[in-house]
Order: sequence, then structure tokens, then C-alpha cells
Amino acid sequence: MLERKLKDKIFTVFCIGSVILALVPLLSMLYTIIFRGFSVISIDFLTRLPTPVGTPGGGFGNAIQGSIITSGIASIIGIPLGVLSGMYLAEYKKSSFSKLVSFTADVLTGVPSIILPIF
Repeated sequence: MLERKLKDKIFTVFCIGSVILALVPLLSMLYTIIFRGFSVISIDFLTRLPTPVGTPGGGFGNAIQGSIITSGIASIIGIPLGVLSGMYLAEYKKSSFSKLVSFTADVLTGVPSIILPIF
């Protein structure tokens, strides 16, 4: 019994030490991002175009615009398709096509969102 408690204490100390060891670089990066990064962010930085490599200044307006356009196109395609698929499944539960639609929805539910754009 005493040996088990000793092993438990050693393992607990090891786990706490591992968490602290992992948190040190994470907190260091977070500190750097917050205190050095937020001073750079401005409306000008968010809307300007990128400059060539080595040239100071610039921003990432292209990235924001591209993300908005991509999300908009995906919403225009995905929202009506999702609503119509849901309506179809609610009305025609027993058809063979509804089983395919339901299976596809179940598969896509289980796929991580970062993998989804590949398909």
C-alpha cells in the first residue's frame, strides 16, 4: 500500500512538472504576441496591401478580403444545400436517396473542419 502511494506521488509530481515545462514556452509566446503584437495592429495594417519582402510596412488586406470572399461563396453554396438536405430528410425518411444524404451528413459531421476544404 505504501509503495502504491509513493508511486502515485512521484507520478503526480512528474505530471505537474511536465505541465509546467510545457506552459513556460507557451506563456512566453503569448506574452510576446500580446505585448509586441498588439501595438502593431491598426486599421491601416488590416487594410493595406502587402509590401515586397524586405520593405517595411504593409499589411494583410488581401488575406482578409480573400477570407471574406471564400466564406461568402461557401455560404452561398452550403447554406441552401444544407437547408434543402434537411428538408428532404424530414419529408422523405424512407427513400434510398435519403439514406445516402443521411450517411453523407454523418460522415461530414465526423470529419475535422480543417480537413473539410480538401473535399
